[in-house]
Amino acid sequence: MIEDAIERAYKTLDERNRDKIFVGLDLHGTVMDSNYKDANGSLLKVALEPLQKISNLPEVSIILFSCCYEKDYETYLKLFHDNGINVDYFNENPAIENTRAGCFDKKFYYSILLDDKAGFNPDKDWNVVRKSFLFYRCFSKRVSELYSAK
Repeated sequence: MIEDAIERAYKTLDERNRDKIFVGLDLHGTVMDSNYKDANGSLLKVALEPLQKISNLPEVSIILFSCCYEKDYETYLKLFHDNGINVDYFNENPAIENTRAGCFDKKFYYSILLDDKAGFNPDKDWNVVRKSFLFYRCFSKRVSELYSAK
């Protein structure tokens, strides 16, 4: 369940003394209707307030995740920006470098993946995501330490 993934992400933040929770966010079928013609479209209403809220938490980094063409990245980034949603990266996470145990050259690191193909149901899960982030961050020592639980 998605709330379990969010709880684990906050525990990992604390245990590994990290600064960020990286949310891999699929576009189509998760935050937008599927559109296989072009980069036009709007965000699902059910996703707007939760994404505005969590993308403004200082410990959260949003990474858009899509098979769209690179030429369309700016269109999508503008859509999110115009809707008050902070996005840090698109199909990459340069904040995490390769380690001895993990190579992130072709698969970027994320703490949580929100993707309809991974079982995310936008009609049911967006409210759960918002509530879970706001709940579990209250118990994070690292969030308190870094961000004074703002």
